[in-house]
Amino acid sequence: MIDVQAQTDVVTHPYFHNFLDVTKSYELIENIVAASVRKVLLKKLESRREVHKPWRELSEESPSWTPRRDFTYTGYSGGSMYGPSTSILAAVKPNTELSSIFLTLFPIELFKDVARESERYANKDWVKEIEIKDRDGNVMKKKRLIPSTRHEAGSRHRSLKTDSYTVTTGFVIAWVGILIYHGATHAGQKMHYWTEGRHGVICPIVQNAMTKNAFDFLRRFIHFENNKKSKKRCSKSYFFGLYASIILTSTLVLGINYDPLWKIQTFTRKITSCLSEAWTTGDALTVDESMIKYRGKAISFTQYNPLKPIKHGIKVFALCCSYSAYLLGFEVYVGKEYTKDGGSALQIIDRLLLGANLTSSTGRKLYVDNWYTTMDLAKHLYEQYGWTIIGTMTPTDKKSRSDHDVPFLKLSNGGLKEVQRGWYREAVIEIKSQRKRRRYFIQCTTWRDKKQVMFLHTHLVGPSIGYSVRRHVKGNSRRVALSAPRIQADYAKHFNAVDRNDRDSADYSCSVRTTRWYLRIVFWLVDRVVFSCFIIVCALSQDNRGPVQWKRYTNRNGGRRAFQIDLAILLINYGIEYDWDGETKKPSWMRNKELKPCNCEYCYFCVNGLTNGIHHNKAKVVMRSPGSSRKRNRKVQCTYDRMKLYRCQSGTYCRQCRRQNKWPERRTYKGCPSCDEPICEDCWKSGYDNRKHRPKYN
Repeated sequence: MIDVQAQTDVVTHPYFHNFLDVTKSYELIENIVAASVRKVLLKKLESRREVHKPWRELSEESPSWTPRRDFTYTGYSGGSMYGPSTSILAAVKPNTELSSIFLTLFPIELFKDVARESERYANKDWVKEIEIKDRDGNVMKKKRLIPSTRHEAGSRHRSLKTDSYTVTTGFVIAWVGILIYHGATHAGQKMHYWTEGRHGVICPIVQNAMTKNAFDFLRRFIHFENNKKSKKRCSKSYFFGLYASIILTSTLVLGINYDPLWKIQTFTRKITSCLSEAWTTGDALTVDESMIKYRGKAISFTQYNPLKPIKHGIKVFALCCSYSAYLLGFEVYVGKEYTKDGGSALQIIDRLLLGANLTSSTGRKLYVDNWYTTMDLAKHLYEQYGWTIIGTMTPTDKKSRSDHDVPFLKLSNGGLKEVQRGWYREAVIEIKSQRKRRRYFIQCTTWRDKKQVMFLHTHLVGPSIGYSVRRHVKGNSRRVALSAPRIQADYAKHFNAVDRNDRDSADYSCSVRTTRWYLRIVFWLVDRVVFSCFIIVCALSQDNRGPVQWKRYTNRNGGRRAFQIDLAILLINYGIEYDWDGETKKPSWMRNKELKPCNCEYCYFCVNGLTNGIHHNKAKVVMRSPGSSRKRNRKVQCTYDRMKLYRCQSGTYCRQCRRQNKWPERRTYKGCPSCDEPICEDCWKSGYDNRKHRPKYN
């Protein structure tokens, strides 16, 4: 009775009233077990879920499908051959130089346009200085140049008279040649070709061709379009009143007509047309994104792509030949605001194909990634051009599926663990063409590698039987054969064309540091032109066309680097010959002082016998000892130039004058750092000689 009384007191207490008439907080153990079992079963059944209609899953007995006969490849000679175009083949002769191939892709008329616009921008346009203020309203030390007329007060040209150079066509060609040479020798580093002392790079090929001030001048004032042709950007304006909608509409129309790439639009179009005309594409093409490194704030269309080696920069849609990685066309992404014809994947690919003049041939294959792959793109390419598509897709877990959604769902982590690596499923859908009333098939394939991969393709439609790939599996020292659909090997073989193009340009990039975003695009394009020229030369040499010396460029050990160095020197020579006949006064952008010693036997000055001075080679040199006059063989490696000696800061007497009893002995603070002896300028020219140093010879 005491327990009953205690329980009654608890139940009738006011604090207990809050717990009355509450939803049940307990669950039967049978229901808990049933729910967990149901989840396990659902995970096991995820990989076996039936495809929705009108999709039909393939089995081993299912037939294969190929495009009809009139949609076979009708390109070069009716097959899948690729290589240089007929215009390139007709121009190549046994004595053809690399510079002629480069000038086919980068025509001389384009160099003339750049020289004309750079000369106008630096030495002809009138500007004046104005003061600018920071965010706090304080006047900044740096002033801004704005356009003006000749008769306005304070008007001047952009370049000052003290450091001005006349920009000529040869000047621009030699400047580009130095950039290409820098990309082959010291890509990604600062230019130290004109730095004296032990921290400089001794390169007489560059030092004799152009002065440092001239190189920096063109780097600062290079221009590609007349500024008077620019269209001002119109921003959205909101007005109150009766005409607000009319003004806003006109503002938006002007904003669409503005082209952010107007500074280089003509330049890029000419280069693109030359690239597409110089190469005959095969039956396989690749479209992918490429990134140009830029982290400035001058433009609004910079992108962030964490999957690329260059994560911050300007995004470019590139179209390449899948076999050779040759660039056929590109489009710079400028944002939705300034994209006139739409920014969808289908519209971008359409513009790339039409710009490269590739739609006349049927039967080609296009390889894309998951950003471009859609059912609409697959239908459009087959119905409009007779092309097939091979692309990856990102699987989703959307339960409700329409007729043209992909048939396979994204597997959960538990469902992915229920299937082994190498598991795959295939399904097809039959599409009726609206134009010619013919039927074709689109296949969707899902495959489990380390993660789930999905393909959408109209090429190689049919069941995959007996295909495998080799992969590294945990616990095995060697790769293991895994089952795979046949479309996977075809996609892996052809899709990496744009990545190969980016890899080459990263290794041999001619880009230099700059804050002007349009120069970053120009440098990116010059890298692609050089790589395209290399592909053409290798293809010609393999067909036994052109000079025999081109064979060494196909060598994997240093052939690519040797090609770019030879091309750069030939362009520098071409630029010098374009502006200087070898007899009259040199142009102001060339070195007018005494030439640096050089024995490359390839540059303009060595070919014409214009170099002079002391040559220092790694060689055994027969020399006589000053004391005993005995012949001795010495391995020497000294510098080309007199340099400052740290122990002779205030200057000391020349050691050569003292040996030869010259009077008066001259004081100097320069000499050979390897010998550590101060030598005056006259003794250096006449032939400095001691036991360690190589003497002057002819």
